[in-house]
Amino acid sequence: DNLEVPVELFEEIDNVREQVAELGKKIDVVQHGQLYSKLTLFIDPIDGTKEFASGLGEQCTILIGVAENGTPVAGVIYRPIPLTPLWAIGCKRENFTADSLDRNNSVPTTSNEVNTNMNGNFLTTNGTISPYVGELVESLGMNRLRGGGVGNKVMNLLEGKGDCYIQDRGVSRWDTAGPQAVLEAYGGCLVKLANVISDKSLEGYTYLKVIKGGSNCDTETCHALNILINPEFARNNIKNVSVVRSFGWSKEKSI
Repeated sequence: DNLEVPVELFEEIDNVREQVAELGKKIDVVQHGQLYSKLTLFIDPIDGTKEFASGLGEQCTILIGVAENGTPVAGVIYRPIPLTPLWAIGCKRENFTADSLDRNNSVPTTSNEVNTNMNGNFLTTNGTISPYVGELVESLGMNRLRGGGVGNKVMNLLEGKGDCYIQDRGVSRWDTAGPQAVLEAYGGCLVKLANVISDKSLEGYTYLKVIKGGSNCDTETCHALNILINPEFARNNIKNVSVVRSFGWSKEKSI
């Protein structure tokens, strides 16, 4: 309650408020406010809250995702804590990507070291993982690379630190909308694990508005599972989904 905004930020905050107000006026005028009616904005101000509170701020991100008719079309991932902030922006339909990434592995965005002597690096949460994921990592002969936050893990994929990540627990839309759009713009993918295992289809999330009395099926627990795959890995292996079995992947490391 005693926190105060630094005086040096006053002018910048006022400028942003004025720009937002002007944008609001334009939206109201153009097509009677219908121009952006098909868009939904997802914002996560702190992705990786646990890491933020436990001194692992380099693993935290700020996420912005834009979905049109339920499909993620653009996103921003921003790591604000490193001395040189890191970020990635992507919009697949515009063929646009831009970034400032830690490709030299100089920022501690994971809790243990990348291992280049194994069959790849399998990103996981910092906490406890399920027996399914644990056995899968061991079966593939991959290094378990721990880290926090969906946005951070996607940036780790783009930076080449990790090869894949399976989230086998519930996940929120504000966690995945921006990262999914960014990852897909770079050529990677985020797909539902349940569908891959059941019929080997690569189906991404949808981000539909919830109508009163209805629901977005992607919020069901059985669908709140995903596989994140980095662009190079996706380009080399995305056509081979036959390796997914009732247990998981084969040792060929394909998806």
